[in-house]
Amino acid sequence: MTDKHAQPTHALLDAWETLKRYRWRFVLPAFVLSAVALAVSLFIPRVYKSDATFERRHEVVTTDSVGFGQRGRHVKDTRAAVLNEIKNPAAVERVVQAIAPTLRDEGLGASSGELSQLKFEIARHSAVSFELSDPERDLVRVSFKTDNPRVAQLVVDGLVAEYIDAERREVEQKIDESADFFRGEVARHREIIRGIENKLLDFEMRHARLLPDSPSSITDSLYEERQSLDNAITERNVAVGRTESLEEALAAEPTHVETLVNAKNPELSRLEGERRDAIERIGEYTDVLKMKERHPDLVAARAQLAKIDEAIAAAPAEVLAERQRIANP
Repeated sequence: MTDKHAQPTHALLDAWETLKRYRWRFVLPAFVLSAVALAVSLFIPRVYKSDATFERRHEVVTTDSVGFGQRGRHVKDTRAAVLNEIKNPAAVERVVQAIAPTLRDEGLGASSGELSQLKFEIARHSAVSFELSDPERDLVRVSFKTDNPRVAQLVVDGLVAEYIDAERREVEQKIDESADFFRGEVARHREIIRGIENKLLDFEMRHARLLPDSPSSITDSLYEERQSLDNAITERNVAVGRTESLEEALAAEPTHVETLVNAKNPELSRLEGERRDAIERIGEYTDVLKMKERHPDLVAARAQLAKIDEAIAAAPAEVLAERQRIANP
């Protein structure tokens, strides 16, 4: 066991001794190579890289594809579309035209040839990468390499600004389209509402009595109508009962009635004549003949008068003279 561990240790010590003995053979070549690399790097043109990072959220826009009630879902473009929007020739042209005044003011070269060369460099040396990507957002990095740091910064800022402006224009266009659609829907529904209101007004005018002034008064209206109905039912029942009674009474009445014709009682006339005679006789007895009250003739006359008065009081004033049979009125 001891010999196995000792062998690697001796090998390392031997290698260290060899390195110490020939150290200049390693140090000098390394120094020379470093000096040569430094000298060469001084003559190589400098390249500057500018980066810009922005966040791009995944929009899910709801649009009305065909008509009212038919909706589709439109998901924003893919990564390839983003890359194309940033590096397409039209976008590069707009970026170059936007930064040209700044390049001219700062003396960085803004001739037509230099601008054309800049377009070529943007198309060749610009890069778009995705640092972070999830279902909700992307973290996009835009970079550009050139020999001037200021140009690199302007180009990267211009590319990002152009992409943001393009996205803004697209969103504004969609908003305008949605606004036009909703304005049309508002106008259409306004016409529908106006038609419904006209129908409601016409119904209220034709059926004004059926509509209460307020929802709370409908109970009172129903109560009043129920009272009126109950009163009408009661009157109907009374009328039916009275009609039945009259029909029963009419059925019990005979078709013909007998009419009696009365006349003055002739017996009463005779008795009244006798009474007058008796009164005249008594007057003659008392006034002419000067008879006393106890005179037999006067007493007899008075007794006869009393009997006549009793007969007159007992005799009826009228007696049946005729019977007539006529239709029952």
